[in-house]
Amino acid sequence: MGEEKKSSASGMVRKIILAVVAVIVILLVFQAGILVGYRKAGFSYRNGDNYYRLLAGGRHGPLDMLFMDFSDAHGAVGKIIKINLPTLTVEDRSGVEKTVTIESETIIKRGLATIKPTALKTGDSVLIIGEPTNNASIEARLIRTLPPLSYATSTNATSTNQ
Repeated sequence: MGEEKKSSASGMVRKIILAVVAVIVILLVFQAGILVGYRKAGFSYRNGDNYYRLLAGGRHGPLDMLFMDFSDAHGAVGKIIKINLPTLTVEDRSGVEKTVTIESETIIKRGLATIKPTALKTGDSVLIIGEPTNNASIEARLIRTLPPLSYATSTNATSTNQ
């Protein structure tokens, strides 16, 4: 009977040790998950900062970017002032006109719907992302129509003052 108590006591100790080791392993895996999640969140946050800095010229809220012009030749935000397909002329809020070329691969969106270039109208507010060309125009990769922009372009300002 003494041996049975000894073996059951040693079996109980083994079970307790295994349970403690299992808890430690679970806690280590949980801690590793926290570290990975923290690093991913940090990367995502820094990437968000860079996205707005590169595309919108500084740290802004997600909607602020829509009402700012791009600082380089890779895009434009403004109103369409002239359409001569496959070319658009877009005027930004500073009055700078940018020439945009629509290619067959260009994606044009109005809300969730993809539209054809012929559906664009003079006066539409647009966000354009593309690539600069040798002739100082933008070869559009994506054109997204926006709700009407609240600023008045120089074309509109002169027509309302007369």
